[in-house]
Amino acid sequence: MPIAIDSYLVIKNFYTKCATLRKFLETSLIGKALNFGFNEYGFESHVSNIRYPGIFLLNHIKLNSAKKSFKFRIPFYQKLLKYLIIFKKIGIINHFDIITRKNLQFEVIIYLLYWKSYPTARNYKLMSRPGKYFYISHQALRLLSKKTHASVFLLSTSRGIITHRNALLNNIGGILMGSYTI
Repeated sequence: MPIAIDSYLVIKNFYTKCATLRKFLETSLIGKALNFGFNEYGFESHVSNIRYPGIFLLNHIKLNSAKKSFKFRIPFYQKLLKYLIIFKKIGIINHFDIITRKNLQFEVIIYLLYWKSYPTARNYKLMSRPGKYFYISHQALRLLSKKTHASVFLLSTSRGIITHRNALLNNIGGILMGSYTI
């Protein structure tokens, strides 16, 4: 039995060191990407995972607003369109253009919104994540909106992604995706 316990401890120690090293590399690469650009350290949009389009888009918006970029480009996916429309509606981005490249692929140019040289995208807080969803009922949403007057909450409902004001008008609840403080 001591051999099995020793091998278990060695494997566990190895995985712990790998996880720590991976976190260190992620944070250092993100810091370098903020300073030197995405392409130099592999932070290109076509490499990223588009499985969760809201998180994908929000990460790119936050990284480019930290770099104080006026605009940036990412590949266009149909899943991104509803997020782009809602982010423009609540004031996270200024506007966006969908363009065609030479090889008939679509790209979206996103223009960020700044207020007194301060990016408005920093006021967005992500609530639900892929492994943890926060469901909110209509009654709880009504109480939440009374307590936080200057916030806009995004909900994923059966009618799509809508703001909390539209959810209150339609008397529905849903998954609380995030909040944007004005």
